[in-house]
Amino acid sequence: MAPFAPDDWPQAVRPAAKALWDFHTALDMPETGAAIPGEIERCRAFKRLRIMPADIAERAYAVCRTHKLDGDLLADQIRAAACLTVPVRFESAVQLLGFVRDRCGSHAQLLLQLAGQHDRFRVAGVQEFAKALFLTQRLCGLAEDLARDRLFLPQSELAQYGVSEHQLLQGELTEGVSRLLWKQVVRIRDAYGASQRLNLYLTGWPRRRFKRYYMEGLYLLSVAEKRQFDVWSKPVALSGARRLQLRWQLALGKTTFK
Repeated sequence: MAPFAPDDWPQAVRPAAKALWDFHTALDMPETGAAIPGEIERCRAFKRLRIMPADIAERAYAVCRTHKLDGDLLADQIRAAACLTVPVRFESAVQLLGFVRDRCGSHAQLLLQLAGQHDRFRVAGVQEFAKALFLTQRLCGLAEDLARDRLFLPQSELAQYGVSEHQLLQGELTEGVSRLLWKQVVRIRDAYGASQRLNLYLTGWPRRRFKRYYMEGLYLLSVAEKRQFDVWSKPVALSGARRLQLRWQLALGKTTFK
């Protein structure tokens, strides 16, 4: 689930959205972190970067210049990329959420600016929405992340509930694991709740897309909960048929899941 991906955008600004997405995804490489020193400052100055192909950075810079976007939000994403060198671990919730803010929230703000709907009310909502979607995907993709030596759960919370990484690798649904994952669900639901304001503040096609992604994210979360957090036995994902059903529910104003 890539919210507000290029295909979502009106044809006139679709190339600009793609340039921002290409920059964002180019930073999701395990080897990127080792090359970060100096790159943040180079990005702020719109200079050539070593951590991605020159044409990707140049297209993102050009979009920022043309549409008067905040280029520092590109640099924030580079700061986050330093955390993606394996093994990926976060000692505390503060560290994890800081990474999410820089990695996802900054990208979301750029898209918000590109859509021409940037103000302080919408920024706060889009930050929370980006957090909710990212953490939903990481909860549902926990097994896949662990296979890549990535863990987007705070180490302090593993210790709090007496959970080892070995238990998570093996998919052991102990009481401690269930309590740990329930804590993540509470955090995610809080973020979805805080992002609801976007339904009031966004207008036009961004509002319609927000409602769709909001509903899909909550659905994935509900599936993980119904499985009692068994994200190992089979993927927690949206099938094409389920996605179509959710869109019909949305059109009919229904927001509950069976």
